[in-house]
Amino acid sequence: MVLDTLRGLFGDQNVLYWRNKSGREVDFVVRKDRDRVDVVECTINPDRLDSSGIGVFRASYAKRRNYVVSPAAKRHYDTCIRNLRITVCDTPDLANLMGLPDPSARYARRRE
Repeated sequence: MVLDTLRGLFGDQNVLYWRNKSGREVDFVVRKDRDRVDVVECTINPDRLDSSGIGVFRASYAKRRNYVVSPAAKRHYDTCIRNLRITVCDTPDLANLMGLPDPSARYARRRE
């Protein structure tokens, strides 16, 4: 569901996966432009997030927004984990937080 939302908003060519030689990974990297990329991690329980992949990624690439998407997030909130500012949210909130219209609202209008 998160991948579908990101592809619908940014296009296939701007939604990437990242993994380094050591096996650290980031679920989704969203390319906004050449020097701006946002990171999106998906997890069931945001309290058990392993943010090491985000940390390794951010050590090498531009500092932008970091998102954790979880169905357990009833309301979005910002937190700091290992010196990383992370916004925790659910899928419907993600587009809005990334500065885009809510895709579910667009879908609901099409169904009417």
